Amino acid sequence: MTPPITTILMLSANPQGSSAQRLDKEKRDIYEGLQRSRHRDRFRLETHSAARPRDLQRAMLDLNPQIVHFSGQGEAEAGLVFEDAIGQPQLIDAEALAALFELFADLQCVVLNACYSEAQAEAIAQHIPYVVGMSAAIDDRAAIEFAVGFYDALGAGKDFEFAYQFGRSAARLHGTTDLMPVLKTHPNAAPRQAVTIAPLSSQPFSPATYSASTWVERSEITAPLLQILQGGCRVLALTGITGIGKTALAERLISELRDEKRFCRLNLDEGSVIAEFSGSGAALLRSLGEEPTLEDQKDPQTLLAHLLQLLRTQPYRVQIDSMEKLLKGDDRQGWSAFCDELWLELLQQLLAGNECQSQIILTTQDLPGELEAIGSRYPQLWHCQAVRGLSEAEQLELFAKRGLSEGETDYLKRIGKLYDGHPLVLRVIAEDIKACGGNVQR
Repeated sequence: MTPPITTILMLSANPQGSSAQRLDKEKRDIYEGLQRSRHRDRFRLETHSAARPRDLQRAMLDLNPQIVHFSGQGEAEAGLVFEDAIGQPQLIDAEALAALFELFADLQCVVLNACYSEAQAEAIAQHIPYVVGMSAAIDDRAAIEFAVGFYDALGAGKDFEFAYQFGRSAARLHGTTDLMPVLKTHPNAAPRQAVTIAPLSSQPFSPATYSASTWVERSEITAPLLQILQGGCRVLALTGITGIGKTALAERLISELRDEKRFCRLNLDEGSVIAEFSGSGAALLRSLGEEPTLEDQKDPQTLLAHLLQLLRTQPYRVQIDSMEKLLKGDDRQGWSAFCDELWLELLQQLLAGNECQSQIILTTQDLPGELEAIGSRYPQLWHCQAVRGLSEAEQLELFAKRGLSEGETDYLKRIGKLYDGHPLVLRVIAEDIKACGGNVQR
């Protein structure tokens, strides 16, 4: 289930004769802080400059925000200074604002980042859980530092009371001593986060090809690979020709791992994912449960940083199938390199970093030499396993699990040897034999 989006309505009023520089900087700094935050995709910032009372009313109806932020001027006991139709100051008293906000049940917090706004905050808090106002005049630097700290904390998933204290601390750390913000709370308010912090999305483990009832255990590699994965391997690459069983083997390993990692799958063979990192990297990010931000879409390096931050700090187990789709070449000539070097950089940085809570399992027909060279530098964190055909005993087990008679063992051995134990081919042949009534000679 997609977590709800928290809408922040930011209003600024700059009547004729006042400076707009502080208001512009405050909007820009808040926006940049939210964009770099961990939960940036769960916030929507809407700004309205030169705000008139009518603009506030319409924006409340259109956006139904969870947070309203007013940046501008206030006058003691008189109200907040908006603009009228010709840009002249227009005072709005506390009771009028409170009556408007009372109509919107989803409104959780109001921030009045304006001088002498404590009286307005007191009135609004009779209807809204959390309201921040200013007890006296506040200088531009203090106002900006408080606001940026407040929204930085919300972006990190903290509740409103923590964000208020963090904003005050942020202003103090930047040398501002005259701190005037005050927090007013509704009598029935309980600590509440601005953004619902739901568990990170993950796909329930649902094997695409592995089935316990028909699986033929490749004991000589399955047990060692499980030990490698449990021992902290960050990147496991399973290589082999088409149909040799790489995906089923990966799923078999994952089914045995009992830990807290969230399973995610990216199948590059589906045809809709382009090799360039801007497309394939975005597809990987979505498989982790996050949408690319606007900055991710503009700059692949930002997308790379976003992916690295998630994979390093969150416990994912990611199965990436058909990685050869990201490589230059084909199944005749082989694959020589990544089409986009950012994929090589992603894997290299996951191996080289001090921390990585995630695990990547790649299935691919081939590996670029550069990736193998990089992986060899991290033998405890990287492993490449070539997947080949089934042994003779495994071939007979495959036939038996598909209902073929043990009396035909000699013929089945010859067939298995002829096709080098290729499991997909042998499964197809087994179905053909069954279609002939189980008569191998026929």
